[in-house]
Amino acid sequence: MIEHGKTLVHAETNNDRVVVGFSDGTTARGDILVGADGLRSTVRYLIDPGAPAPRATGLGYTFGVAPNAWACT
Repeated sequence: MIEHGKTLVHAETNNDRVVVGFSDGTTARGDILVGADGLRSTVRYLIDPGAPAPRATGLGYTFGVAPNAWACT
């Protein structure tokens, strides 16, 4: 199940299922919880509150697009 427009506030396991609670009082149950909610992930914090916070690594990247780059001779 995918829930859009909701704010996750609680997650726990119950009889080999994941039960999550949202700020509007609704809940959802499933087999897995996927935390694809970004750098400051609520899911990450809820499943491991003691995990180290994100930090800058000094790494970066740059990219660009050159139209018709392969057509140049």
